[in-house]
Amino acid sequence: MDREWDLILTSAMDIGKAMLESGGEVHRVEDTIHRICIAYGATGAEVFSIVSLITATASTPQGIHVSQSRRVYASSNNMDRLERLNALSRKICREKTPPHEIPALLAGVLSSRPYSKWCKLLGAMLASGGFAVFFGGTWLDGMMSAAIGLGITLLGMFIPEGINQAVQITLYSFLSGITSLLLAACGLIHNSDKVMIGTIMLMIPGVAFGNALREFLKGDTATGMLRLIQSVILATTIAAGFALALVIGGMLL
Repeated sequence: MDREWDLILTSAMDIGKAMLESGGEVHRVEDTIHRICIAYGATGAEVFSIVSLITATASTPQGIHVSQSRRVYASSNNMDRLERLNALSRKICREKTPPHEIPALLAGVLSSRPYSKWCKLLGAMLASGGFAVFFGGTWLDGMMSAAIGLGITLLGMFIPEGINQAVQITLYSFLSGITSLLLAACGLIHNSDKVMIGTIMLMIPGVAFGNALREFLKGDTATGMLRLIQSVILATTIAAGFALALVIGGMLL
């Protein structure tokens, strides 16, 4: 019985961690883990989560307390995966899925890919090029901005995992800025600032900032503050990358 409850809590925590890594609210994560434990007969479940840590203790009908924790190192905004995880948690609570079957179901959700690499590349081109034209650039500026957006998206696919996100964003910003200045110096674009604006839009942490405000409104002050600080740091690295490009470009071009 102890082994079964350990497996139930392990599965619930793994689902909660995956939700947090996909951009889920901490309130949603806590509620999901709590509901799964209660669905299998726990007399109580105490769950605490912030953006980088989840801890939970489930009280079994036999009076045994099972505790686990999960460390979360990175997160993104994957709404498709989050919806699949929500559906999986509801299915588990509704059907009382045998605990030994849950890991395979979770693995199936985590392995799903809603968009191909080609679709992501096309989206990056349309976004960067479209914003460049929207903010006053010419069609040529838009095409060059789309090409730069394609380049930095391709670069992101080949950068090894584990590299600090702030370092990556600084690198992308610098390469985007210096490339825009080089194209302007060669006469291939008319408005380097509009091209930079187009490529910046691929990196702006707008969703992360919105999530921070959402956490504040939910009453999760600690999580909201952490997400807000993360958004400010990312915005600062974007500015630092483009500023470095403008300084070096001004000296060399």
